[in-house]
Order: sequence, then C-alpha cells, then structure tokens
Amino acid sequence: MMTSQWDEDSRFPAADWRAEVANDDTRLGYRAWVADQYVAAGEWDFAVLDTTLVGAIDERLSAQLRVDALAIRALHAVMVEQGWSEVTVDVEEQSTVEAVSSDDGSLNRDELDDEDLREDLFSIAGNCPRSVYTYRDGEFRVTRTDLEQQIKSSATA
Repeated sequence: MMTSQWDEDSRFPAADWRAEVANDDTRLGYRAWVADQYVAAGEWDFAVLDTTLVGAIDERLSAQLRVDALAIRALHAVMVEQGWSEVTVDVEEQSTVEAVSSDDGSLNRDELDDEDLREDLFSIAGNCPRSVYTYRDGEFRVTRTDLEQQIKSSATA
C-alpha cells in the first residue's frame, strides 16, 4: 500500500509506469496509473484507490490556490497598466467586467470596447476567487488596493 507520494506499489513498480510514459501509453501520474492498473485487473484495492483520491484532491487544491493567486496578480497588473482604481463585475457569475473606475475617479464603460481586453478580463476576473469581490451598492467590486492587500497577505502566508 502506498501511503505517501514517494511510495512505490509492489505489484506495479514505477519502472513499468515510466516505460508506459516513455512510450506515450499513459499520461497519468504514477498514483493514478497504479489505481488504473488495479481497476484494469478487476481488483478494487480500496487503500490504493483512497490514497490516489486523496492525492488527486490535494493536487486539485494546490492547483486552485495557484490559479487564485495568479488571477489576482493578473487583474492587479491590468488595473495598474490601464490606470484603473476599481473594477465592477457582473452580479451573477462575477466574471464579466462591466465597468471600471479610473484613478481620477471617473466611471468608464467605453474602455471595455476593446474585444481582446474584454476577453482577457473575462478569463482573469472569472478565475479570481469570489471572496476578492465586495458587494456594494448592488454590484460586486474590487479595488486595486484590495488586490494589493490580497497579494501582500498571500506573500506572508
């Protein structure tokens, strides 16, 4: 039984997995490949499947945390580059930027006419964690200062 990411299964050695990877016969990670081998053999080794599931959940959580941090940094970078102090996103999905406030305090929707910028913002804003937005005056918003605080707090965490 594998209990850590470095353990090797006695029935399905890592050398066999590496050979399958080298032959482009699998793109699975070692733990998932081992679980797949047990299933293919008609055996349901609960311990192996459970360990594989826990590992996959850990990997997903780690990836989501990286996406969250990168999206926050990307949104901040766009806001700095464009001279925006605040971004307002749609209430339903919190992924479409509907308005921006410039550093001079003016509210501007025309800046969002650039289709490439709008597409980039959709991807960036949609991948920011929902907790980054504050609901105020019937809209979800985030300020550049809010993002700077998030970036600072994640750097010290």
